[in-house]
Amino acid sequence: MHIKDKSLQFKVVFILTVSLCIVFGIMIILNTYSQLTALKNQVHHSSDVLASSIFNGIIGPMSVGDGDTIRQQMIDFNQGVKGTEVFIFGSGKEIVYSSREGNHGVDITQTLKSLELKNDTSQMLSDGKMEEKEYVEEYDNVPYLIEIRPIYNSKNCHHCHGASRTVLGGLMVKQNIANIYKSQAALQKQNVILGLAGSVFVIAAIAFLVARFVIRPLNHVIEDLNTGAAQTAATSSQITQASQSLAEGATEQASTLEETTASLEEMAAKTRQNADHSGNADSLMHQANSIIGEAYGLMGNVKESMQNISNASEETSKIINTIDEIAFQTNLLALNAAVEAARAGEAGAGFAVVAEEVRNLALRSAEAAKSTSGLIQGTLNQVEQGDDLVSKTYEAFEKVAESSSKVGSLLKEIDAASKEQSGEIDQINTAVTEMDKVTQQNASNAEESASASEEMNSQAQHMHLMVTELVAMVRGTKDCNAELQTQASSRVQHPPAEIRVAPKLGDSRQAAKLTN
Repeated sequence: MHIKDKSLQFKVVFILTVSLCIVFGIMIILNTYSQLTALKNQVHHSSDVLASSIFNGIIGPMSVGDGDTIRQQMIDFNQGVKGTEVFIFGSGKEIVYSSREGNHGVDITQTLKSLELKNDTSQMLSDGKMEEKEYVEEYDNVPYLIEIRPIYNSKNCHHCHGASRTVLGGLMVKQNIANIYKSQAALQKQNVILGLAGSVFVIAAIAFLVARFVIRPLNHVIEDLNTGAAQTAATSSQITQASQSLAEGATEQASTLEETTASLEEMAAKTRQNADHSGNADSLMHQANSIIGEAYGLMGNVKESMQNISNASEETSKIINTIDEIAFQTNLLALNAAVEAARAGEAGAGFAVVAEEVRNLALRSAEAAKSTSGLIQGTLNQVEQGDDLVSKTYEAFEKVAESSSKVGSLLKEIDAASKEQSGEIDQINTAVTEMDKVTQQNASNAEESASASEEMNSQAQHMHLMVTELVAMVRGTKDCNAELQTQASSRVQHPPAEIRVAPKLGDSRQAAKLTN
């Protein structure tokens, strides 16, 4: 498993272990290097002291040419100091004195392996300069520390070698440093063991401290965060459900207001139409009253004319009666004249004919008067019937005028009531508009609450993810997978709700207007 899937304690301990190993490794290396440097300096110093003591021991015999004393010193040195060889060579690189037997006359460079050392030796014999370097060579797998010093041509040597040369030769000391290497290895092993022991102790202490003072508080924090995230998710879910219920209620209320507004708009339109119709009917009733008034006046005139006709008919009847009486008297006179003419005989025959004609005319006048009297009487009867009809019509017109007046009053009341009802409907419509504004505000608040709850739910989910990442970081991948399963079940139990926004009332009004 990859290290990133491990727990925080493991990561911290691992990082600290690596860091401490690096630090302790560096410290061990630095400590070993400083100890080895000090040991090498000590060896170099002892070698330098040894070379100086040997140089000071041979410089006196060499200045007087006492070779036997120098050879005896080489023998004594070989017997007294083990693991160290001394070579004295001349300017021609030939070995003159040596603590090892069998090297007399051998080129000093033949005993060296390093080309750099050979060149430095040749350069020293040439110009008398030798850099202070540390030369180490192995012979038969045994390390030797080599130090070379020039032997200058001092004034004490001029009596034998003259003053032309600067360097007469050199002194080389080979010191066995195998024990130093063994000490170095032992020291390195000791430092590694101490470093590992210290690292193990420090790592164990750090692991204990991390578990006690870091992991345990983080676990408490994780539990608190889990609890808080769960409570936040539950609260946001409840707020979302409440917002959903409020939005649904606002939607239903807006739908009801829409229907109510449409009904009110239709009622207002019909009320205004009724008011217009009642106004038109009132105008028509005014015109009808005027016409009825005129007809009422005309009926009065007709009644008066009928009365005049009746009076004229009565006068005519009287005249006809008078004519009938005259005809009757004329007839009587004609009868008398006929009687008198008969009495006169032939002398009265002509008069008798005239009397007969007069009598005939009298009879015809009587018949005509009788017929005229019958016609006049029929006319009088028709006039009386017409007068009765006119009277009844006059009374009917009076009732119609009274009824039309009452209808006009009712129409005025209906018009006033319709206008009042229209005003009240406008007030109700205004109240419904205010209710719609409140409903829209409630819907908007529900939408904002739902958005806030959704944001809260999103933050809770984000907190769950952060807790999951924290669990993955602190406890490892196994607990992280368990936390992800818990979070998935929480999302299934509390799905986000869909918020439906209530429709605006203005759209429904526009639709109602278009319908009307």
